[in-house]
Amino acid sequence: FEKIYLMAGYKGKQIKKKYNNKKILFSKIVVKIEKKPMGTAGCLTQLKKEINSDFLLLNGDSFFDLNLNNFIQKSLKCLKGNKIISMALTKSKNYKSNKKLSNLIIGKNNIVKMNKNNNCLMNGGIYLLKKEIFNFLKTNRSLEDEIINKKISQNQVIGFKYENYFID
Repeated sequence: FEKIYLMAGYKGKQIKKKYNNKKILFSKIVVKIEKKPMGTAGCLTQLKKEINSDFLLLNGDSFFDLNLNNFIQKSLKCLKGNKIISMALTKSKNYKSNKKLSNLIIGKNNIVKMNKNNNCLMNGGIYLLKKEIFNFLKTNRSLEDEIINKKISQNQVIGFKYENYFID
């Protein structure tokens, strides 16, 4: 990775002071601070002019111990045509606090579908996104609730199940 963007809200000034313009293993860290809460999709709008290719997005408030190279390779093989989002999924642990994308199944050709059953797969907070995602982002919106849910209903999301350690 050439650049790693940290999108900071809470304690953003402290995060920027510690990490902005630092290098970790040849990757430059760039910290962007939300001046006011913009939602998960909103904060990404700050990167629209900076990202010119498909990119990896990881939620900062969860940990999913998986091989990112494996996820990226599988995603790139399947992100074709109108598919614009690839997600790493895990077995739902019936998180009471996490209602975002927790009733999912993987169908034919790795297409992610919603399911009414609570004992399904859930979002692991790791995505490979085509750059076209920026066409759908607006401030004060939730990436999971509004964008990804809609793209799932349009069969534009693929997913891969991982059984690795996960905590949200």
